[in-house]
Amino acid sequence: MDLDAFSAAHRDQWERLDVLVGRGHLSGAETDELVVLYRTCARHLSRVRSAAPDPQLIAELSSRVAAARGRLTGTREVRSHSVRRFVLQSVPAALYRIRWWTCGVMVVEIALALVVGMWTLRSPEAMSALGSPEKLDAYAHEAFESYYSTYSAPDFAAAVWTNNARIAAICVAGGITGFLPLYMLYQNAVVVGRAGAIMTDHDMLSVFLSLISPHGLLELTCIFIAGAAGLKLFWTMLVPGRR
Repeated sequence: MDLDAFSAAHRDQWERLDVLVGRGHLSGAETDELVVLYRTCARHLSRVRSAAPDPQLIAELSSRVAAARGRLTGTREVRSHSVRRFVLQSVPAALYRIRWWTCGVMVVEIALALVVGMWTLRSPEAMSALGSPEKLDAYAHEAFESYYSTYSAPDFAAAVWTNNARIAAICVAGGITGFLPLYMLYQNAVVVGRAGAIMTDHDMLSVFLSLISPHGLLELTCIFIAGAAGLKLFWTMLVPGRR
């Protein structure tokens, strides 16, 4: 390939691309032209790289293609109205879209916790598998309550919500596997069910409910939503629909 002849033949297109990239406002026709010239310049860059890899021309065309791509894709700045829109519109809309998944996860999770709790409570073998009578007695009368009272309110809130964020991240990021959200939801239901069984076995169900309710409603809701989002991602991969 004769690079001088190639450059001379297409120089007008490249310079026109520079003009469109540097222009503040583009009309519809100019935007279409920008797209066409961007694709053309990208093809020219590919040809030069494969046929006559001249470093100077490659650098020149690469910068043009990158600038045109940036103009087409655009950049987004974080502004106050973007944050307000995210909080007031995007998040509620996302939660609304998975509302039935969240309700389904909630029902199954609570049912599973009740089943695990009742089975553990009525099965001496299952109860003994959790620890010795002395250990279970210490858990019911000391450890369970101390979990909520050992740390100051800010520290406890930070610990709880850090754990919630970890579970939510695992559920959503691992949603494409389908397994991780189910595993996290199952583990959470088993832990809650076993804790309730131990407290009930020691006639402290009211203490269990009074301690877990203040933060449990928020914490469990967070887990329900995260699990629902992860499972929805997995289901969307399996059944994407017409779109």
